[in-house]
Amino acid sequence: PSWHMSNGAVHERICGLKLMEAVSVPINAASADLQFRFLQPSDVEQVKELSKECFPINYPESWFVEITSSPKLCSLAAVRASNIVGMIVIEVKPMSACNQEDSDLLSYASRKDAQVAYILSLGVSRENRRLGIGSILLQKVLDHLRTSGQLRLDCKAIYLHCMTSNATALRFYKRLGFREHSYLPNYYGSSAQFSDAFCYVKYINGGEPPWSLRDVMLIVMKVCASLEICVCSLPRLGKQLVQFICRRFWFQQFSSQTQRLKENT
Repeated sequence: PSWHMSNGAVHERICGLKLMEAVSVPINAASADLQFRFLQPSDVEQVKELSKECFPINYPESWFVEITSSPKLCSLAAVRASNIVGMIVIEVKPMSACNQEDSDLLSYASRKDAQVAYILSLGVSRENRRLGIGSILLQKVLDHLRTSGQLRLDCKAIYLHCMTSNATALRFYKRLGFREHSYLPNYYGSSAQFSDAFCYVKYINGGEPPWSLRDVMLIVMKVCASLEICVCSLPRLGKQLVQFICRRFWFQQFSSQTQRLKENT
């Protein structure tokens, strides 16, 4: 349909993924007929069924309309015999648009004009799991974010939220190079029932975690410049600053671990 082609052109311009023509990507003998394409409005019912099978969350109708229609999102589907068997939905946005709990994803040095990619959804139907489909969907996104093009190279991290009880998903992301960034108590749920979550992140295109060595050096140099401190004083002041940061970081880690123990008892 003409809308599909128009929407695909928008996706190609904004997301950079040239996947409007389905391309077979052999994974193994059981899934050699797998193809990839963008989600489109006519996929809403299939996406609903897949989401019901994969995620313990009741999404509103507006969610399904948005991920199958909005050019602001990059929604990629894995298809076999006209049936959607997996999907990934990401949003690339500036750091300034992140929620407060995710505002410290990047180091001070990486943060200026930086973009981050948020995985809103990644799921594979039950009968098609353990075939590498989820890995390929995520790898396609990572490859895209690492390719040339200034907008994409400004993307310094890709991150997601996952329930702490979802051990399978956590192992999956760790295997693909993601690391735990933060622990978020009572992140999911309603007033009746809450679930804790982890924020997992993978740094790309030179992105760095907060309080990297480069961060410390930049802060020391800026402080010294603003106070007109003699260069010969830098080693002593730098040592004091590093000690302060290490103590603060240790305290934060200790508090986080203590909070987790309390939540689990």
